[in-house]
Amino acid sequence: MNSINPSFSQPEFNRPMGEVKGEAGEAGRLKGTPAENHACEEDRGLVLLQIDGLSFGTLKEAMDKGYAPNMKKMVDSGSYDFKQYFCGIPAETIPILSGFFYGIPLAANDWYDKDRKTMVDSIKEEPAYQKQAAIQSEMGLLADGTSYLSPITGGSGDTALNVSSLEQDKKEKGTFKTLAHETWKDIKLIKHGGYSIAKMAYRCVRDFFKARNDLKEGGQWNTWWDKHYPYLISMADNVFPTIATEGVKQSIDRGLPITYVDYTAYDESGHYYGSKTEKAMESIKVLDDKIGQVVDKIEQEKKPYDVVVFSDHGQTDCIPFSKIYGKPIQEMITDIANEGNPPVKAKKGDIEIAHTYSSAGVYFNFTQGTANADQIEKHYPGIVDRLVNHPAMDFVVTRKEDGVVIKSKEGTLTNDSNGIKVEGKDPLAKFGDSTMLAELFKEYVNIPKSGDILLFAGFHEGKVIDLNDKYTMKGLHGGFGGEQTEPFMLYGKDLGLEPEKMNKPLDIYHQFKRVKEER
Repeated sequence: MNSINPSFSQPEFNRPMGEVKGEAGEAGRLKGTPAENHACEEDRGLVLLQIDGLSFGTLKEAMDKGYAPNMKKMVDSGSYDFKQYFCGIPAETIPILSGFFYGIPLAANDWYDKDRKTMVDSIKEEPAYQKQAAIQSEMGLLADGTSYLSPITGGSGDTALNVSSLEQDKKEKGTFKTLAHETWKDIKLIKHGGYSIAKMAYRCVRDFFKARNDLKEGGQWNTWWDKHYPYLISMADNVFPTIATEGVKQSIDRGLPITYVDYTAYDESGHYYGSKTEKAMESIKVLDDKIGQVVDKIEQEKKPYDVVVFSDHGQTDCIPFSKIYGKPIQEMITDIANEGNPPVKAKKGDIEIAHTYSSAGVYFNFTQGTANADQIEKHYPGIVDRLVNHPAMDFVVTRKEDGVVIKSKEGTLTNDSNGIKVEGKDPLAKFGDSTMLAELFKEYVNIPKSGDILLFAGFHEGKVIDLNDKYTMKGLHGGFGGEQTEPFMLYGKDLGLEPEKMNKPLDIYHQFKRVKEER
């Protein structure tokens, strides 16, 4: 990984948040302090309950319709604030969590690495950005706590259903030992809660077949990922929340300073059914019940914990690019590149696309480094303007030597050493504070591994266009438009959090680091 980009304001680190248990090698990791039992009456711990993909507006609607009675009770109690915040660029889980836990900005969930000539899954890169953060004595927000049902560990050495941990354990211990250990750990948590494994298995099988039939009837049975999604949907509703919630309860009983869970059920349902459908609302109801269990435990047993319920991003309903235009975006961009009679025609492997659902990073292999707009124009004349004018695009972002250029069909915003300049209609104005967004884009294009061109899709018949060709979805996030950049935060009034001042993951990091250090 490259060094932390200096254009981001890096945090001041006063002390390590965990103990380094070993050097991270090529496949190694910096492991957080194993969570020890150390209940302390004078300190208060943090319970962080994340509902993946749930926007402020959709949760408010769910509360009004009776799908979230426990969260509504928290709001109505007067002890909690319920606010919307802006999640930053891109509206994707791993970059948000990397910033939140480590203060490390990432380009996307997946990006293209020109040096390795391959797509990179950011989950598998956690050891690399753990080491990057450790240079600044940062072991991760969760280094002395626990992490459940999360894509990354956040520095915790005490996890369950954690994708990053499983990936690393498979490298270190082998697949069989890793899965056997994880299964045993998960079963113990299920039994701890007094749940029937037989009943849980029955519900999983039932919901798997229902989801499979729904996807087939909805024309969403196209890719390898589509055909495996029914498993994920049924597990996300019936198994994962139970395991994670029991883990959180145990962490509270152990008196740990911090515990975190990423409840994924709503995000999975929203992707394949739509963000405000009955199925998505039912998933919110499942998670609201689990959140109620945690809050009730803390209140009834008078545990010294503060609860924060929040989301990482929202979702907006979508329609696939290929359904509208008859070809995947990768093929369309190659065609557009060759329309301008370039010196050398683009062929397979010359241009790579990393999809971020409603946005995408375009990478050109004519250079090992990042390509700016002038270099791209030289190799593929007119490509940027043709992309801007494509009906699927809302706006397109490129670099210049000292800044960023954001172009739409109606205007251009330039943010460089001379400040912000707009020609024609401001392409960012409809999304909120244009000045703030222009600064975020100027920072974002300097994150290592971000695309040479960034594409942001527009709407078609009331739905944002989905640029990915991996899944056939009905709800998405990643770019702009609708509620995908509008997550929520539900938190105790005395915590001193200010969601209205959160505009990127590093803002979340600074606020929660302060809260934790004040415990």
